[in-house]
Order: sequence, then structure tokens, then C-alpha cells
Amino acid sequence: MDATTIAAAEAYKGTASIIQGILIALSAIIAVVGYRVQASLARKQHVRESALNDTKQLLKELVGPAQGYAYLIDYMWLNFMCNVVWKGDDSVGKDDWRGAFSKVTGDPDAITSFMKGRAYMHMASFVGKEKEEEIKQNPTGYLAIEYRRFVRRLLKDAFKPMSILLRDFNIFPVPTINQFKKTYPYFATSFSLRKTIFLETLTFISELEYLVEQEWQIEKDYTKVFPISIQWNRALTGYLAGQVTTLKANIEALTDGKKDQDNFDTDPGRSKKERERLSTMATNNNNKRSKYVAENENGKDAV
Repeated sequence: MDATTIAAAEAYKGTASIIQGILIALSAIIAVVGYRVQASLARKQHVRESALNDTKQLLKELVGPAQGYAYLIDYMWLNFMCNVVWKGDDSVGKDDWRGAFSKVTGDPDAITSFMKGRAYMHMASFVGKEKEEEIKQNPTGYLAIEYRRFVRRLLKDAFKPMSILLRDFNIFPVPTINQFKKTYPYFATSFSLRKTIFLETLTFISELEYLVEQEWQIEKDYTKVFPISIQWNRALTGYLAGQVTTLKANIEALTDGKKDQDNFDTDPGRSKKERERLSTMATNNNNKRSKYVAENENGKDAV
């Protein structure tokens, strides 16, 4: 073998070694990149699953039950209006929302304005001023007795257990400020804006509870039939219904791998500590509601 052949062979070996080294390096780079991609995908999946679990829990433990109580309050009120207060009045039919609203407000088109979020977000009476006067004038009469029974049931079975849930209103999935103003122009200038409906409801329940349990039950004073410092905020049911819809949409989006709805911040980066706090809070709320129901399930309606 001559020198030229030997030199060519050595050059080939050197080139092959370089190529082999490059291939090994590329394989290592590809392996590292692949690992990082897999790790990134795993992290994203974990974040998505955490956000999904948080959203489901928020719907199941807080917003869903709160909306259920709000609907119950509305139906109990409607049923009492149609079947007791205005029974036999041709202008109020069975389950007649329009008729019931008209009787309380004095406006035959009140329900339309209410549904548009422009008026009658508050009510200063459960039954209307005309019937309130009848109740005050004859506190031992049929209507007065049925009215107090109705309010006690309303407070015990719906308002009080709902208030336990609403105290954590800061984590409820409220809409953006602009969306809130558009949906509820009646509250557009309120200082507390998106918290207004929650705060007014909690304040109303507090005063109603004092009226029933202190003035009626203990003092036997029936001169007041409704809270005097704050009115009944009627926007809560629709407000919570919108939040339930939003949460369900986000659950569907997270399940399908789509982007979240931009009107609710699911906060997928929520820390483990925050998730644990939410879980503990939801458990505590359930315990409080269960305890309250257990304590009151055998209670009887007083006159």
C-alpha cells in the first residue's frame, strides 16, 4: 500500500469520526429537545387538569348550589303571590310572573324592564304596599299569619343556607366590568359594581333574619313586615345563572382542549396552596350547610 492510499484511508477515518461525532451530538440534542417538549406538554396537561378540577369544584360546591337556592327563592315567592296573596284575582294567573311583578310594583310592564336589567332590580316589598297595609292592620288575620309563615320558610329553607355560600363571593366567576355594565345598566354607577348584587343580598338577609327571629319571634312585634334599610335585590338569580353558564362553557373548553372563555379567568396557574384553600373552603361550606339543614329540618313554622 503506497503512501497516497494510506493518507486517503486516514483522511476517511477522520471524516467518519467527525460525522459520527456530529450524529451522536445531534441525537443527544434531539433527545434533550424531545424530553423538554414532553415535559412541557406534561406541564400544560397538568395545568389544564388542575384548572378543570378547580372549575368543576367551583361549579359543584359554590355557584351551582347558590343558583339553586336563588331559583328556589324566586319560585317560593311566585307560588305564594299567585296561590295565596292574589288567589282569585283574575289579573294574576298560575305561575304568572308578569302578574306578580305588576302587583308588587304597580307597573303592568315591570317584568319587561326587569328582564332588560334596566329597572325593578330592587323590590321594597314581598307582596306590595296594598297587601302590606292589610297585614299590618290585621296581624292575626289569615293573610298576616300566612305571610309570616311564608317569610320564615323563605328565610330558613333558602335565604340563610344561600348566604353561607355567598360570603365567599370574591371567588365567584363574575363577568368583566364592561360586560357587567352592559348586562346590568341599572348597577353601572354602583360603587361596588360586580360585588353589589352579592353585598346587597347578604345585607338584606341579615336584616330579614333579625326581623323574623328577634322582632317577630321574641318581641312579638308585627308592625314591620319587611326590612326597612335595604330592598330585595332581584338580580341575583340571573347573575348566578350567567356564572353557571360561564363555568360550564369553561369546563367544556378545558375538556376539548380549546381556549377558555375570556369572560372568566380560570387562573390555570393557580398555586397548589390556592387549590388546597379552595378545596378546604368548599368542604367547610358544605359542612356549614349540612349542619344548618340538620339543625332546622325538624323545625316547625311558627305563626
